[in-house]
Amino acid sequence: MIWLLTLIGVSAGDWWENSVTIDLTSNNYKEYIGTHKHIIVEFFAPYCHWCRVMFHEYEELSKHYNSENSPWKRDDIIIARINAQFNDHLTQHYQIFAYPTIAFIPSNSESIKSYFNAPRFKHNFIQWIEDEIKSLKDPDFDINPQQFDESEFQDQPPEDFSHQQPRSTDPEYYESHKSQEPQEDNSSEEYDNQTEEFMHFEMVIEDVSSHTSEKWRGEFNSIQIELSELKKNSQDDHQEILLTLHSFKSTISDQILQLLTKIDQQQQKLIEIDNNVINRNKIDTTQSRFNITHMFIFLTLGGIFGFVLSVYLVKIRHTKDFNKV
Repeated sequence: MIWLLTLIGVSAGDWWENSVTIDLTSNNYKEYIGTHKHIIVEFFAPYCHWCRVMFHEYEELSKHYNSENSPWKRDDIIIARINAQFNDHLTQHYQIFAYPTIAFIPSNSESIKSYFNAPRFKHNFIQWIEDEIKSLKDPDFDINPQQFDESEFQDQPPEDFSHQQPRSTDPEYYESHKSQEPQEDNSSEEYDNQTEEFMHFEMVIEDVSSHTSEKWRGEFNSIQIELSELKKNSQDDHQEILLTLHSFKSTISDQILQLLTKIDQQQQKLIEIDNNVINRNKIDTTQSRFNITHMFIFLTLGGIFGFVLSVYLVKIRHTKDFNKV
């Protein structure tokens, strides 16, 4: 019942707000990733139930390494998180498909070295981080997944970090923390009484989440291969289409040239016909004009002849009349 009440309390409101953990976004991630600091980043989503469940543990991890009041504070480690719902660019860049996903990005690098794959408790996070850093310094160092066995911590309070206490044999660390006294952290007292049933339940869910994440990564790789093949086939199809279009273009060009030649021939014939029509019209016009001229001449001559004849007849008549007298 304790863990159920805890989940209900964490679920209320915007649970991811009011966090002490550094939020990385598409605008500021270059200020942290790729620098001289190791980045432990959680990819989470506001709608993710298991992100809410581990919220407190991750907050405690952030306080452990980044809080000014923590005796275990380290300047070379940054605990951060990325809200996947609002930073698609980063989740796609790192190929994150399951939440929560916790990744380790070494200093002076922008690539993920490893993913956290164990029950999500503060002490497991710390052990994983320390071992990853050791493996960077010592290539022969072997990170044994069995070291995250939960049974090792069942009789030990979650806030007991005796294995992380600074030692006087480390002068640099002792000098930077000699004025600080370990302070008791009571923020996780409500979790001290979590039942063994819940812990086993969390381990089962973590195992399922891990397998789900691996499954999605495998499916994503398969999709990438299919996309590569599809791209290659598309390029081949594109070349084939280009060749077909080129051939079709050549055929069409030849047909168009032939059609244009026929059109020119028809135009020449039309021009000849038009010239013939024009010449015929000219001849007809000339003939018409000739006929009118002749008719006018004939009418004129006829009129003159009639007038002369009339005058002559009148003269003859007057002559006869004069002779009678």
